[in-house]
This record gives sequence, C-alpha cells and structure tokens, in this order.
Amino acid sequence: MIRRAFEALPEVFVFVCRNTSEARAYLQGAGMYADRRLYPFPEAVVSDVRLGDESGVSFLAWMKNIQHLAEMPVIMLTGSASQRELDTAHRLGALRVLRKPGDANELTHILMEVLSEICPGVSR
Repeated sequence: MIRRAFEALPEVFVFVCRNTSEARAYLQGAGMYADRRLYPFPEAVVSDVRLGDESGVSFLAWMKNIQHLAEMPVIMLTGSASQRELDTAHRLGALRVLRKPGDANELTHILMEVLSEICPGVSR
C-alpha cells in the first residue's frame, strides 16, 4: 500500500527498502548506495512503527544518534502500535506519527500533505 501511495506522487523520488539493514546502508551511502546520482540522499524518511526485523522505533533511535541523520524529518506510520510505541516515537523526534488508513488513495493524500510541508518542490 505504501509503494502504491508513493507512486501517485510524481515529483517525489521514492526508494523502498526491504528491511532496516538495507535502510541503514542506503542512508549511510554504503556499498551500492554510494552513488548518490542513482540513490539520492533523502529529504525525509517514512517508516512503519512495526517492521519485520526490528521496530521502527529502534530504527528511529538509530537515526537520531547519527549526526548527519539526526535532523532528518521522519514520518512514522502505524496500523497497530501501542500507545507506548507512539509516545516513544514522538519523544525520539518523529515529525509525525500517523495511523495508516485502509486505502492507498487516502494514504497518498496524507503523505502529500505532510511532505509538502517539509520537502521543497513537493506540491499538494
């Protein structure tokens, strides 16, 4: 659903990572991600609170401890996070923690609204 929602945002380059290990490599420009022409440094990160191999909250904490990533806007999505996870995401500095809607079109609208506030060149 997230991939479909982003595909509807034509002026946004989106790279979807399969897991947090890949996301870390991408953000650090490691290995194949060193070529920033092919893999541009992101203006923002969108992550689920619940990830397969690690929690999104742990991933957010990792990002906020890396100097060049600490100020990057992070939008957390959730369908079933506990209140504790939501509070922790806010405390760690997530720009927004949003409940995932059940529909990709609604998610596109929500993402467009948030991204237009934080990324130059993204229009509603």
